[in-house]
Amino acid sequence: FPGRSASVARVVLSMALVILVAMTLQVPFLSLSMIMVLFSAQESTLLTRMSGTTLLIGATLAVALGLLLVKFTIDYPVLRMLGASAIAFGAMYFMRISRLGAIGYLAALFVFYIQSFVDLGLEPETLLRSVLWFWMAVTYPIVLTIAVSLFVGWMSLSVMPSGFRMLRDLITLIRADFVANVVKEGQFVS
Repeated sequence: FPGRSASVARVVLSMALVILVAMTLQVPFLSLSMIMVLFSAQESTLLTRMSGTTLLIGATLAVALGLLLVKFTIDYPVLRMLGASAIAFGAMYFMRISRLGAIGYLAALFVFYIQSFVDLGLEPETLLRSVLWFWMAVTYPIVLTIAVSLFVGWMSLSVMPSGFRMLRDLITLIRADFVANVVKEGQFVS
């Protein structure tokens, strides 16, 4: 599809920056950070910004729900797993009924992942630090991916030679004319 090279460049640059930040600042959960880059990187800058914003909100809510669940059920493993299962069920249901389904999937994943920290036998302060590092490892790749997407979009518009810019505008005009005049609703549906 058109724009594939720009999408690949955005993902590769985002992943390289995430690796650089994780290795330089010793941020844990690098593999999870890489997954978040793949979740938040979309076909266009607009879609990346929209999905990144919703993923940031969803990740923050999931971590808050996980911490709340740990607070009330830390000494009761059965209640903790039942609570995590209820939250996961609600999140998966949200995934099926909403356009923002990725938030539901990530909320379920994060709540169970946070519950696994409790089983490590950490002190409460260490547990909280681990959960907050988890939140950091999830959110900074999303922010970096949005920033890289905006930067690559700006570079492609400002650095691109004017001849290419005119060609792109002409192709966009032809596509818009094709969609407006040739494609009719229900034409390809039997």
